[in-house]
Amino acid sequence: ASILSSTTQADGFLLTEEESEGFAEGEEVQVWLYDA
Repeated sequence: ASILSSTTQADGFLLTEEESEGFAEGEEVQVWLYDA
């Protein structure tokens, strides 16, 4: 339930590999914004 709550309050999302442990500081990522 907490994941659903987080996504409904978010402005967008990004995709990661399943094995990913996060991103390095300053690393560029692609973010998809939800339409307003």
